[in-house]
Amino acid sequence: MKHKHVPVLIVGGGLTGLTSALFLARHNIDYLLVEKHAGTAIHPKAGGITFRTMELFRQLGLEKAIRTASEPLDHIRGRIAVETIKNIDPTELKEGESTQREIDKKIVEMIEKISPSKAASCYQIDLEPILLRAAEQGEGHIRYNTELVAYQQDNLGVTATIMDRETGTKEIIRSDYLVAADGAKSTIRKHMKIPTTGRGVIGGHYINIYFQADLSHFLKGSQFGWIQILNQEAFGAFITVNNRDEWIYHVAYNPSNGERPEDFSEERCREIIKKAIGVSNLDIVILSILPWAAVEKTATCFWDKRVFLVGDAAHLMPPTGGFGSNTGIQDAHNLAWKLAAVIRKQAHPRLLQTYHDERHHVVARP
Repeated sequence: MKHKHVPVLIVGGGLTGLTSALFLARHNIDYLLVEKHAGTAIHPKAGGITFRTMELFRQLGLEKAIRTASEPLDHIRGRIAVETIKNIDPTELKEGESTQREIDKKIVEMIEKISPSKAASCYQIDLEPILLRAAEQGEGHIRYNTELVAYQQDNLGVTATIMDRETGTKEIIRSDYLVAADGAKSTIRKHMKIPTTGRGVIGGHYINIYFQADLSHFLKGSQFGWIQILNQEAFGAFITVNNRDEWIYHVAYNPSNGERPEDFSEERCREIIKKAIGVSNLDIVILSILPWAAVEKTATCFWDKRVFLVGDAAHLMPPTGGFGSNTGIQDAHNLAWKLAAVIRKQAHPRLLQTYHDERHHVVARP
């Protein structure tokens, strides 16, 4: 086996892992990031970016790139409820959009008084590649198709075994600290035996259908971000991904009734979408199908000696408001400068304890 030392090993290459890497690089701290999947996200999750998170991306020099990527969704706001997409009343669309523009104007005016940045809408499938390109321009190291097999820590650092999933080759990595950005099912959190508290599943179980279809004939440039479908044969909600031809359709399923994610084949999903739109002859391309649940769960502790939980590994939140991804990115920012100060011996290791104190308090606030 090969042996290597890095100051920080990051496990997980989603939004929180990539931003952890970028914030560490900003402080000239070397790292190795490993991600078990082959590349960045393929499903449009986590689309809302708060103005505070945009301030952090501004520090990284990425605000302009993210703002450009978010342009197609800049004016997508508000909700509307209809029987089917086909039956949308154009007059209702105009009236609703006019009201929403007035609300947006007031929000923007309020934020402009306190921040140079403003909120943006940029889905994970677009945001992660921006973060990855920025990270690749630095001196850190990112390996996809590589997973953490085992780790143990001692008073001086962390010894981890990682494996290339294509070749099966294993490698020993010695690091001063480990950042666990390995998501909601975090194996690292489970290994540390850190329990979670919270209400668990609070909003039911859903199938998230990512598809391609031209709905411009029905929506005519609609600015609504959430279109609730009341048709009982296809009850759910449309969310636009690029305000052109890419969409998400959320539909609920009930495990207590024996329903399973496996029951939602591409053909069944296509038929659900057709019923929600109200037409049977529309060309629909299914891009991916993802089951998910609205969950509220928080780890009781965000660290254990030299290992730190960030993002979904530390806390799970319902998707409303985009608080989960934004909180995770702000976790990464909080932890990175503290790790940098300790690694450079500019601060006592006790500083790292404040990561849990500050971030757990934020997450725990009602």
